[in-house]
Amino acid sequence: MKFPSIPFSLCSLAIVAGTISAAPAEATCIAIDVSNQVAVHGSQEGVEQHNDPHFAADPYCSGSVTVDTGSQVYVGPGEGLSQERTSHHFLGDSDETDYPVEGPTIFIPVETQTDVYAPPFDPTFQEQYYYGDYYGDALGGDNLYSRHF
Repeated sequence: MKFPSIPFSLCSLAIVAGTISAAPAEATCIAIDVSNQVAVHGSQEGVEQHNDPHFAADPYCSGSVTVDTGSQVYVGPGEGLSQERTSHHFLGDSDETDYPVEGPTIFIPVETQTDVYAPPFDPTFQEQYYYGDYYGDALGGDNLYSRHF
């Protein structure tokens, strides 16, 4: 079956005209909460990390945006460590005649929680590594230098 040939420029023009005449998108209120919790520690127990964002908006909210960012970083021994974060977002009302957009408010929570065990911060590792097995007996036993040279 043979199709009639339509010049490529006419197809392109039709596509461009269709995208130009499309109605623009309208946004409601948007609340974004970005949380980063990082713990680099010497405890072999995990760290408790909690993020608790709260979002609220009036029913006539339109055209408003709120963004909150929070970072918690810990580096150290970390015995019994806990990282807690709470945030509150509230978007107030708008005059309906100014922003006649209907739709839900968009809430976007973005959360990263990183828990890293770092042996150099672990006191038991330090005792074993620096004062025990690794260096050996200071009076001539197996030690760092005799193993590497």
